[in-house]
Parts: sequence; structure tokens; C-alpha cells
Amino acid sequence: MNTICTILLLLLCPAALYSQLFTQRTNIVRHSHDTTTIGEAFGATHYAIDFARGFGSLGGEQAWNGKFIGCIDFYRWGSSDVLRGLFSSELSANPHNDIAFNPRAIIWEQALVLQLGSLSVGLQHRCKHDVDNSDSTHGDTPTMYSVRKRVLINSGMQLAWTGSSSHHSLSFDYMVRTEGYFYMSDYRFPANNEGRSYGDIRGAFMAAGRLDYSLAKKHSVFTRGWASLMAFKASPQSESGLEVNARFEGGYHLRGKQAGLDIYIAWERIFDETSFTIPSPTHSISVGIRSASSVFF
Repeated sequence: MNTICTILLLLLCPAALYSQLFTQRTNIVRHSHDTTTIGEAFGATHYAIDFARGFGSLGGEQAWNGKFIGCIDFYRWGSSDVLRGLFSSELSANPHNDIAFNPRAIIWEQALVLQLGSLSVGLQHRCKHDVDNSDSTHGDTPTMYSVRKRVLINSGMQLAWTGSSSHHSLSFDYMVRTEGYFYMSDYRFPANNEGRSYGDIRGAFMAAGRLDYSLAKKHSVFTRGWASLMAFKASPQSESGLEVNARFEGGYHLRGKQAGLDIYIAWERIFDETSFTIPSPTHSISVGIRSASSVFF
């Protein structure tokens, strides 16, 4: 019951606590056991694909969002001891052109993670770049426009704890994680010093949880929460302090032998819509579909 209460708190509190640069926020590697590839290099690969249509975001910048995550087991020497590589990308697009799909930003994330049972430690690198930034926000609108861009870089270390539990028809997966950064950059053109700068971020605390209720052998409903509390140092344009982002979703899950399918509705709050050169908060409601290997939750 203690585990159940912990997970319920994680699921209910995300509105109080996600970094937009964290592409893996919708697919977390779960604590799992695998004896089939022990002693084998490159013994397993895993994937997750997520695509959503969003509504209500600032400027429509999150009208479309797609993610791909690949996970490679470089080497496994125990049932839950493995060296992994994770490679992911995220594309966001607004609806302001003739096909209602105007790509705006792409985020890349790579991580090398050593998992020892429920504990994992690793290195990660993230970067965000603009797409078609020679075009205006409204891609097919013939208006005067000067090139604007914002490039974000974030590299650091992570320490995480993952776990799972089950009770009758309920199953739980959760993760808590802390990150510290040794290289940060927030390049803006035209240059400005407004709002928070990702160049001043120093660390983050993250939490994720998923609760599934089984309806039948292969069918379940679920709720899922993800959250991040980020710490920033003082700078000439802003004081030191904390920023919070959050995501909460619920939906239907179809379980297969090696992978599953989620159909969901999600609410997401972002403290900084990074498609703009001036930081601005945004939130959105989205409907999406996700297919992921069973190693993800």
C-alpha cells in the first residue's frame, strides 16, 4: 500500500512540478528484468513513437508534436544490469501554412546510461534547433520578416531510481531522477536578455508515474504524470529561482507481446515556449497515439 500511495501522489501532483528539452518525458525506461541476452553485446533494441495533435498552445506552436525514441542495450551482464544508449528526437509544428503543418523546432537528445537494478546513472546531451527559421511564423503569409533563431544546448549527468509494483488489476511504474548540468547555452538572435535563460539552469528534479487498470488480458486504461522542477542561478536579467513544467494524461492501452499501443488525451504546461526568442509560458491540450516497446512506460 505504501508503494500505491507513492505512485498516486506522483500521478496527482504533476501540476505542481518537465523540461521541454526532455524528449523522453512521454516514454520512460522502466525497471525490468531480462535473462535472455545476458553476456550478449547489442542483445536488444527498443523503440517508442509518439504523435499528437495539440490545441490551445501559444501561437499554435505545439499544434503538432512527434517523438521517436530508440534504446540500445550495448551490453547486459545481469537480469537488470545493463549499459544502454538512448537516442531521441522531437519535432513540433504550428498550423500556419497551406497544409496546416509548419515545422518550427526540433530537439535531439542522447544519453548513455548504466542501469544497476533499480538505480541508474548516466550522461545526457540535449540540443534544440529551429526548422525553416528563414520563413516567418506563418510560413505561407507574404509579410516582412527578419530571421530569428534560438539554439539551446544542455549537457549533464543524471541519477535515477525506477520501480514497479502490482496489486490485482492495478499495475504501477514510477521514476524519480535528479540532473546536474556542466554545459548550458541559450543563443538568441536577435540577442535579448528577457526572461529565464537556459544558459543559467543548474539542475532539475524529475518524477514520473503511470497507473494501469486492467480491463481484460490485453486491454487497460491508464493515467500518467510527468513533472520537473528546475533550478536557475541568478543572472543580470533575472533572480535565482525555480521553474516548473508538468504533463498529465489518461487513455486506453492495448498490450501486445513485445510492445503496446496508447491512445490518450494529455494536458501539458511549459514555462518557456522555446520556438520564440523571448521566453513565454504556454499550455495545451492534445490527443495522441503512441506505440512503444514494453521496456518503456
